Amino acid sequence: MASKEPKTVKHAFDADVEVYLTSVYRDEVQTSQTNTSGDIDNFEMALEMFEGQRTAKDYEWYSNLSLKEGTSILLTDASTAVNQYFQSRDFVEVVLEGDDPNDRRKAKAAKKTINKTLNNRRLYHYMKFTRAKNINNMASHVYALCNWEQEIEKKQTGFTRKWKENGVDEYGRIMWEPMDEPQYTEVVKLDMFNYDVYDARNVFVSDEYVYNIQDKRWIIFRSETTYEEMKALEQKNGYINLNLIKEMSRPVETETSKESTNKGKNRSKPSKTPIKPFDLYTRLGKVWAVVEERTEEGIPKKMRPGYDRDGNILADAELVEAIICFAVSGSNSVLARFDATPYIDSRNSPYKPVCRGICYPHPTKDTGLGEGQLLLDLDSGINDAFNLAFDTAKLKTIPTTISDKFAADDNDSIFFEPGHNIAIEGGKKAFDFLEVPNSLGDMINMIALVKNHTDQVTSTYPTTMGNVGGVAASTTATAIAGAESRTNMRQNYKAITFEYTFLVDLYWMILQMTWRFARPTTALKLMGEDAYYFDPDADYTYTPVTSAIETEYNKYRKLQFIQGLMQTVAAIPNPDTPKILNVLQRMIFEILGPDYDRMNEASFSEGNEARVAAMQGGGTSGSTPAITAGTSNQTGIPMSGGEMNARQIMQQTGGIA
Repeated sequence: MASKEPKTVKHAFDADVEVYLTSVYRDEVQTSQTNTSGDIDNFEMALEMFEGQRTAKDYEWYSNLSLKEGTSILLTDASTAVNQYFQSRDFVEVVLEGDDPNDRRKAKAAKKTINKTLNNRRLYHYMKFTRAKNINNMASHVYALCNWEQEIEKKQTGFTRKWKENGVDEYGRIMWEPMDEPQYTEVVKLDMFNYDVYDARNVFVSDEYVYNIQDKRWIIFRSETTYEEMKALEQKNGYINLNLIKEMSRPVETETSKESTNKGKNRSKPSKTPIKPFDLYTRLGKVWAVVEERTEEGIPKKMRPGYDRDGNILADAELVEAIICFAVSGSNSVLARFDATPYIDSRNSPYKPVCRGICYPHPTKDTGLGEGQLLLDLDSGINDAFNLAFDTAKLKTIPTTISDKFAADDNDSIFFEPGHNIAIEGGKKAFDFLEVPNSLGDMINMIALVKNHTDQVTSTYPTTMGNVGGVAASTTATAIAGAESRTNMRQNYKAITFEYTFLVDLYWMILQMTWRFARPTTALKLMGEDAYYFDPDADYTYTPVTSAIETEYNKYRKLQFIQGLMQTVAAIPNPDTPKILNVLQRMIFEILGPDYDRMNEASFSEGNEARVAAMQGGGTSGSTPAITAGTSNQTGIPMSGGEMNARQIMQQTGGIA
């Protein structure tokens, strides 16, 4: 019987080159893990603090309670951010400062794109935002990986009759045969910007101080996936070597699960399931490659590794911004993707689809400083002092006896019960109660001291968390208001830092990806007629959300002012009066928000008849301007109905003689 020939394993590129590449990238991951091990330890301790967990002590009676002061502070910070950011469906105000008459329309198109994208139900922006804020506060920084999701389907709409040559007849004339060609149209099933927030333990970066994450040499994201999921996305994501990945052994639990999602939870994994996950690492950054195909703009489109089997750089290789994936299972690694990045901005420059936010800027670490790290020792001190005080109270409440060594031997009468007599040999001197010194006051003072420093470090005071119990009765409302104003300064500092390090980059990527990937129908849904003015290359200014979103009271004041202007303008006999009224009317609808966008279709006529009517009807004698709800004092408090009536009577009667 002839022996079977060994099965040939086919690689997308040279097998030795692929092995070299995966070994280099795995070394980058291990180096980053070593460099950030201390930060990860702090993050995991902050997670335990956030959940109110404490390490149990050896004694069964020893208290192990948590006052959850750190939890309260972190939740208060997250709720403040949510209150600032989600009080309106408008997330950002976009401004474009320039002399171009279309600048306003461009800014409006950008604002619509960002707001409608973030309001998309499939984006789950609320959950991702709050998760990002919590990770940002506890780990000092947070990463988000952005992408564009698109599903286009071709649908047949009919046929087009065409004629095809079918030889010649007996007279040499060409014979034509009818042929129907099917016609198709694009059906956009999914076309949207998306992003996902990553656990800090699943992100690995090069170690250099940069002000923007785009300047990192490389960034690697770790996630769980399966062969079936990769096969479904093979064409879309350009995955390679799936035949090797299919044959790769699967671990019972992935490193992603061990180090993040399942760490400390000890949840079991099914061992017999046919669909088993493994770790997929996605690397973003420059790499040496030989470009085989370019776009019309000269952007790399198709490429292969620019190394030989020994790891030497090939002569015709060049540095290319790339997306590289490699699957890992134990000691096995398989190169799963080697592509030039498709993320090119409107100036034809490649970029990494990554956002990084920080909590507080740090002078030497570009990952910043987090509140979780600041709270660890203080939260532990509060809980330790409280448990000592609690145990002291237990020792004072539960009787603890002291007796002669032999007086208690085989003595069944030593127990506590009303009216019960304890018989002790040697008399009363052989038996006594342990008196615990009263140190509760000292412990309570210690807790108050540490809590005060905790509030000072985080600038989150009891009144900020809805608690006035810790405020002394002698504290005035002015003092409380002053403390809250200082708290607001710190909260604004954190909010603006997150705005400029994370959200501004997120807004920019929404615009860039919409410009490059969105289908025309998608752009029209996002921006309406303003899509024709969409310019992702403009230097937009994004007003921080803390000051961009107007309160309902401010909107009410603006509406009052514009209504007063409309009444004044309407009373002026001028042919341009209808034009000015239309401008003021559009301002009102913009303030009222998206619910009133349809009202912009209606406007006052600006034709000749309207101009003549404006000349005749404006400024008629005897007319009394309506009194709007103006303000009654310098603080801007609106007038009451009685004040409005009194002023109207004064105007009609000419005042009191």
